[in-house]
Amino acid sequence: SPITRTGGVRSEAYDSLREFVSFLKDNEMLELEMEAKVLLLTPRIYDRLEKAATLMGNLPPILMEGVPPEYHVSENLLGFEHCVQIDAARMLRAYQTALEELGITYRLGDSESRLEGLRGHDIVLCPTFEFMDDALQSDLVALLEGGGALVMGPAVPNRAEDMKDLSRLDHYVARPEKKLDCAIETISFNNPHGALYLLTEPLKPGSKEARECVARIMTDARVRPSFPVAPPCERTVFRHRGRTVVFVANPTDEARVAELPIGDGMVLRDLRENISYGGQPTTRVPMRPWHIRAMEVLPC
Repeated sequence: SPITRTGGVRSEAYDSLREFVSFLKDNEMLELEMEAKVLLLTPRIYDRLEKAATLMGNLPPILMEGVPPEYHVSENLLGFEHCVQIDAARMLRAYQTALEELGITYRLGDSESRLEGLRGHDIVLCPTFEFMDDALQSDLVALLEGGGALVMGPAVPNRAEDMKDLSRLDHYVARPEKKLDCAIETISFNNPHGALYLLTEPLKPGSKEARECVARIMTDARVRPSFPVAPPCERTVFRHRGRTVVFVANPTDEARVAELPIGDGMVLRDLRENISYGGQPTTRVPMRPWHIRAMEVLPC
């Protein structure tokens, strides 16, 4: 941090931050928007159930930051088929880990943001259990009717937040189309507008089965990362009005070479060092330890 706990300034960190902000302004990069083809949606109704089922009392949230719910939340099924207060958060972590391993950039969403927050993504991943609030069910239906793609499960909601019978999504799981070839049963449904996938079991974070399942769904839905790089290097793509900038990071203490498929007739120009890489379908970019490059995609 450029600021110390006592309010002082760490000159080296402060100068580095100031230089970075100036670099963003000078290269007109503040208008760029991160390309995220996937939205990972948190249903707040399950979040609230998790907090209500905690065994730790009313502790400040900062004390529980990063602690998985399975360590401090009751495992009582509460009358449901699944342990919703634990499995919902575990599924979100499983999705996150799998997407990161696959090199697919995602955006975190909140069910409170309503339908406007769901649009603009190739696919939405949302844990769903036996109950779900009416507003979110309606938003997911509108997403499908508008041609969007949705991954849900392990259950189709059949009750509202007040536990009264309500299932707005039942109609969309009436016609199974196929089962995907993966360890966890995943069903694709035939709908006239959007694509719908149902996982029949909760995912476990970091498991091979979860990664395989997410990979199969992304392939079937034709969701592919732009300019993918092999781990441990990472990349994020930003776009605005026809302009594309790729940030590539080497988060290790060893020198690496990042290989990016950019296609014929294109180059990557490092905006800081004013060096161009490319001219071939796959471009090799040297990366120093702890190094970040901001490279604009340009024609040769």
